[in-house]
Amino acid sequence: MIAMLINPDNPNAANDVKDVQTAAQKLGLQLVVLNSGNEREIEAAFAAMVRQRVDARFVGISASFGNLPDSIIALANRHGIPAIYPWREHAVAGGLMS
Repeated sequence: MIAMLINPDNPNAANDVKDVQTAAQKLGLQLVVLNSGNEREIEAAFAAMVRQRVDARFVGISASFGNLPDSIIALANRHGIPAIYPWREHAVAGGLMS
């Protein structure tokens, strides 16, 4: 199972989810979409990922995620959830890959 962290306020979020869902289905993976638009919601999303025992996480493109890289990376590392980030800066700051 993989999780996708998205900001529902992003006008491209629905299209991004559709693309990732299509790819997940082709790979035989279940996708869990978690909405989060601020730091508190991001923490709640990580708690949900832990409860659902996701194997990996993909961060959707959103300016709000670009502004919180340290928090997002720290949560992923603390919970041991491998993550793919949309920006190189996340990988440079300690994220797994972009």
